[in-house]
Amino acid sequence: MNDLVVAIDGPAGSGKSTTGRALAKRLGLKTLDTGASYRAITAAVLNAGIDPYDQEAVGALAAAASLDLDSGAVVNNIDVTEQLRSEEVNQSVSAIAANAAVREILVRWQREWVKKHGGGIVEGRDIGTVVFPEASLKLYLTADLEERGARRPEEGAQSVERRDLLDSNRHVSPLRKADDALTIDTTSRSVEDIVTQALATLEARGVIGSVAPPRRGSAFEPDLHKSVFYRFCRSLIYSFLWLLFRPSLSGPGEVPLEGAVVIAPVHRSAVDFGFSIFLTKRKIFFMAKDQIWKHRALGKLLIILGAFPVHRESADRSALEHAEAVLRAGGVLVMFPEGTRQSGNRVMEIMEGATFLAARTGATVIPMGIAGSEAAWPRGQKLPRPHRVFLYASEAITPPTRTAKGRVSRSALRVMTEQLRGALEQSLKDAASIARATK
Repeated sequence: MNDLVVAIDGPAGSGKSTTGRALAKRLGLKTLDTGASYRAITAAVLNAGIDPYDQEAVGALAAAASLDLDSGAVVNNIDVTEQLRSEEVNQSVSAIAANAAVREILVRWQREWVKKHGGGIVEGRDIGTVVFPEASLKLYLTADLEERGARRPEEGAQSVERRDLLDSNRHVSPLRKADDALTIDTTSRSVEDIVTQALATLEARGVIGSVAPPRRGSAFEPDLHKSVFYRFCRSLIYSFLWLLFRPSLSGPGEVPLEGAVVIAPVHRSAVDFGFSIFLTKRKIFFMAKDQIWKHRALGKLLIILGAFPVHRESADRSALEHAEAVLRAGGVLVMFPEGTRQSGNRVMEIMEGATFLAARTGATVIPMGIAGSEAAWPRGQKLPRPHRVFLYASEAITPPTRTAKGRVSRSALRVMTEQLRGALEQSLKDAASIARATK
């Protein structure tokens, strides 16, 4: 199994869902609550008027059911989300979960879900023992009964204890700890502490670097918060760039204090992405080629600084989705419209990625010319050398007006792309003109 899968097992109220969501956010994965799959089928069984103990009828319903847990809980196009924690479902779900036919069907569905999503954080009762016995990491969470009952006030300690007994003593896939699972008592531990331990274990096993990048096909929730370490790393980069290149910024373009923005620089040097921090104090996000993550230390630093991987040899839809997530969260995205590094003072063809994302999210685009970086770090040179760099930020370009159906026409997108290309070329010339004037 090549996908990163973390199996989280444990009794009700032990903190599986809370831990799973927090861990998924750190790893850029989606979560699957397998218990919800059994609850969803239980709700469908009850809605159909079927006796939960009628194993044949329940199995037939499960075999014919279509199930979707990515947005709530939907069975056969009927939303049963509100029923999942109802008392009726609480009383019947253990009987459904003990049905061998249902378990076979849902285990197969759970494995397909992980394959479809490129990995995941999967929680339940038998994940590490039955569903994913070769998971990258197996966690078994526990907590004392009083604490677990308090975490499930809609059930209470008595109902939680009853389900634990039924789940632990059923003949089919009972609740038990996998031999190689890491046991964690969550009674008095913070979620952050538990997640840190899980990440450290994955790192020690060589499964991930110290910080893992968002994975292809996974959900991406950009963290706009500037951590203390982020500020420290950013200040180091700022000081390095200032001492080596003494960048000078001019032009009317300004990054607003909030809202979605695409900073679109010309690309003449490997160091160009760093100059965007001179335009704004806000946290910036950017794409970086996925090969960089082979170097664990560099990959860790880039993740902290807001990077996510892109596969440049082909159209990378996941990278675009991650970029869109940044803008929809109101973040600042750095994107090179030229794609790879170019040379000279002309901007020929550009890619539509920046304008496409701006059109979809309503983000403004700030073209930025950079003069001097090509001489500071030319192609083929291993290290940069001291050289003045001049930045010119042009006026922001606003996305085109949407149609009545909320779309942007292809012709409007082409017009915006050409507007950005022209603005980039002019900003590059303006930066070069200022550079010549200072000599």
